[in-house]
Amino acid sequence: DDVCPMLLDSALTKRLDAPWAVGTNQGGLDTGIIANTTYHVWLIRRSDTGVVDVLFSTSASSPTMPTGYDQKRRIGSIIRASGAIVAFWQYGDVFRRAPVIDRNSTSAAASALLALSVPTGIVVAPIVIISLSSGASVTCNVSLGAALAGSANVSVAQVLTGAGDALD
Repeated sequence: DDVCPMLLDSALTKRLDAPWAVGTNQGGLDTGIIANTTYHVWLIRRSDTGVVDVLFSTSASSPTMPTGYDQKRRIGSIIRASGAIVAFWQYGDVFRRAPVIDRNSTSAAASALLALSVPTGIVVAPIVIISLSSGASVTCNVSLGAALAGSANVSVAQVLTGAGDALD
């Protein structure tokens, strides 16, 4: 909602494991209990008092707003996995999560769509690094695509046609 500017002019600490309550060192979760999933971080504001706070929600479009809060803006997303928030860095509007290996195998792999470890509920432009190597003469094709298309529809590389070739 771009009706008015929202400014959080002081540091605020919120707890992901507790229901939302106004102010710092309070809960930040809109509904439910803490889980391993994507949480979207919302800046929220009461138009009647001008109070600005932060809310965590699994919804990327419609968080459950606290009573009296009627303005919202999604400002980012975090991932919670294995009982902890996954490390990330923010540079302006770019969020980079800690490096993750979504697939690591020394055995032959059939062609398959792989899910990436990125926030769910929003469209992202992932930064992907691919490393392939082979001790035999093979042909590998690397294709990328959008989840909305349901297929990897853009071929980005066809490599490894000779024994011992490698491409990083």
